Amino acid sequence: MYNNQQPNPGSWQEEEQRMTPPPKRGNAFSSASMTAGTLSLFFLVSGLSFPVGALGILFALLSRKGDKMDSQARLGCILSSIGLCLGIAIFIYAAVTVYQNFPEFIQQYQQLYEMYQGGM
Repeated sequence: MYNNQQPNPGSWQEEEQRMTPPPKRGNAFSSASMTAGTLSLFFLVSGLSFPVGALGILFALLSRKGDKMDSQARLGCILSSIGLCLGIAIFIYAAVTVYQNFPEFIQQYQQLYEMYQGGM
């Protein structure tokens, strides 16, 4: 008879289960924002910083539940913004440099073209 007894309905085990909050689930958009922010810094020189940074900011905004953004999404948004701004700055610098030195580039191209055409 002792082994067949069921626990009391008000036992400490049931009370502990009711008091324990459910495990916190991670937000996939905040993780994606963090990853995209890191990748936007990684891809600065390749030019992929623009779309990856924009996606990171979008994912950070989509991760908000209500009006609050968790710390991982906030950091992803910051990294994505930095990657996007630095990518734009590098693009502008490269465009200005090419524009200023364009006649020299054309002259070097013509010399190389004549050198290869003359050798054939």
